[in-house]
Amino acid sequence: MNIYIHIGYPKTGSTFLQKVIFPKISTMDILDKDNPELRRNVFKNIITLDDFEYNKKKNYLLNIVENELKKINKTNEIILSWEGFLNPFKYHDKYKIHGNNVERTILRLNDLFSKFGNVNLILIIRKYDDLIESF
Repeated sequence: MNIYIHIGYPKTGSTFLQKVIFPKISTMDILDKDNPELRRNVFKNIITLDDFEYNKKKNYLLNIVENELKKINKTNEIILSWEGFLNPFKYHDKYKIHGNNVERTILRLNDLFSKFGNVNLILIIRKYDDLIESF
């Protein structure tokens, strides 16, 4: 299985890719970024847990990913697109600082998803001045 993970920064066309481009690729299944099980239990833990807690929960996270992949895998090609993977403040709030160590997040995505196939990352960047204008 080939797994493509789009980890584009916010404001780099992610919504356009998710709504217009990726659904038209008939040879791929889309792993829904808005799936509550993935969002609440897997993505949040990948980003926020320290190394000790992540390793403790890793088998639990693998089980969730495996179950979600089984539900959708028809083509042997999966795409997951979520700009939250690189958002430094995704889970930061006024009560607790949850910074996003981007390198650690990418390594953990690879660690979890590589158990099920070849992981390929898609990263889209944008010129800083265009990015600021979008905000």
